[in-house]
Amino acid sequence: PLDELADEIDVYEGYEGDEAGITTTFCQKDGVPVWEARVLKSHVKDCASCLAKLWDMRNAKFIVANRIVARPDYIFMYDENGERITQTSGSDIRPISITDRTGRRSAVKIVQYVLRPRFEFDLIVLNDDMVTEKMLRDIFTYGGLIKGMGQDRTIGFGKYKYTLEKAEAKQG
Repeated sequence: PLDELADEIDVYEGYEGDEAGITTTFCQKDGVPVWEARVLKSHVKDCASCLAKLWDMRNAKFIVANRIVARPDYIFMYDENGERITQTSGSDIRPISITDRTGRRSAVKIVQYVLRPRFEFDLIVLNDDMVTEKMLRDIFTYGGLIKGMGQDRTIGFGKYKYTLEKAEAKQG
């Protein structure tokens, strides 16, 4: 069926054969797929924007964005056994519509994915009481249950569970 689908779709300019379309993948660090902290921060900002009305907070996206930093810059993923994931689990092919200077047309998108990754990161939050622990829980609950993170979250992918632990502030 995918071969038939590919035959019926105009191929995005510059690609041919099985590689027809746009490929989305993970950033690579030391030759393995990773999440970038900037992507995580964008996810947090996006969720904060969606929750602003719930918190009765204007500009929640900017308030949160200016008070958090995710570390490390590159977040390695691990499997259920605690082993570092060194490659993607596979890829899917999906039809998409694109619009560019030549107009609207269909293409094929290749999405690489990792099944059930686990990862840990530090979220450094400015201690000025503008971003509370409840807000962080709201963000990650909403993001994990409804929004999702990463490619194809609009069709149900990228859902997650989280654990939030408060650490002691470090000086320096």
